[in-house]
Amino acid sequence: MSMKKKTWCFYLILAGFAMTINGVHAQESQDKSMTESEDVDKVKIVNQIPEGILLDMSTEELIQAYIESRFTGLILAYDNPQDGFNRVYEDFSGLRELLNRDDIGIKLVTYYQGMDPGLYDPNWEPSRIGKFTFKFIFIEVLIAQERILERLTHSEVKLLLSELLKKNELKTRYCEKHSILGLSINAFAITRLIELKGKQSGFSLEFLQEPGMDYLLKTGRLRNDRILPALIQKAQEFLQSY
Repeated sequence: MSMKKKTWCFYLILAGFAMTINGVHAQESQDKSMTESEDVDKVKIVNQIPEGILLDMSTEELIQAYIESRFTGLILAYDNPQDGFNRVYEDFSGLRELLNRDDIGIKLVTYYQGMDPGLYDPNWEPSRIGKFTFKFIFIEVLIAQERILERLTHSEVKLLLSELLKKNELKTRYCEKHSILGLSINAFAITRLIELKGKQSGFSLEFLQEPGMDYLLKTGRLRNDRILPALIQKAQEFLQSY
């Protein structure tokens, strides 16, 4: 299969998965009657975790629930992954509870360390491979949130950045499956971490003002992968100096 066809197939998978997840909100465009908002609210309620269970769940269980939630695919339904994440936050009580956990930083770093971008079977159906790669996107968008990054200790920052760089290397190796989208979200998390912690430590952030870097920081997207070597070099410099 040609690279063009592979890329097209990947985006068909992405679009189909996002549309399936986005079914939570499908009634918003199907029915303009006065009862429409009530119907949408019912769908949201059905897909929430009951409060009695939610409060008793461990942080690890909440991370898994966030990944598997019907809401999380909305991250892929927006041009800006941060806008998609904000919508998931509004709709899903499990994510709101997760972000309120005091131990979210270290638990998320530990969870992320256990993920392997190459741990898939090439013989899987495309939809299954798509869901596998999307898990990395969901976790890395979560990692990129300031509310999480600001809670990390010095040692946790170094652990997380080291792991983000490792994942970048592995995603590049398996780029046929993870694609430019997977690299973009990983790079987004790296730039968010460096921006926040760099300000606190006095690390020079002038490179983030360059057009490609600035676009990545604002949108979570790469115009192309040409800026990645410079970003990775800066991330390694930051890791050494932090």
